[in-house]
Amino acid sequence: MSWKKKTENNMLVLTETELALADSDGANEVTANTSDIPDGLTLNNMKGLVYVEVTEACAGDGALDCRIQASLDGTTYVNVLTTVSMDVDTTGTNKAVAKFDVTDYYAPYWRVQVFTDGTDTQDAAEVKVEIAPNLT
Repeated sequence: MSWKKKTENNMLVLTETELALADSDGANEVTANTSDIPDGLTLNNMKGLVYVEVTEACAGDGALDCRIQASLDGTTYVNVLTTVSMDVDTTGTNKAVAKFDVTDYYAPYWRVQVFTDGTDTQDAAEVKVEIAPNLT
């Protein structure tokens, strides 16, 4: 999918839905990446909120968190913020929101990566990610 933009109380909120998380196949970390933050927008030197919601649950009790990643070429990404400290249970339509801070980081490409904690999720799940990148 791709990001959808909306304004809530004069703040930009980006939403990407239908991110598929594969079965962790035992105790493996599994990831799902959003597409790049849309052209003309950036997370450079920003603070904000990031939201993760399980929209299609799985059988195993995996916990989800997310990372903020940056890239110089739009292909090779590095973790700028390794965790935003969430613990979203994948066995139901659970959700969480956390603050991110990438102050003093600058890159032409940004994305959010959702990941499992290495617990057996037993099957696939689907998530929605929202990000509000304009808190100061």
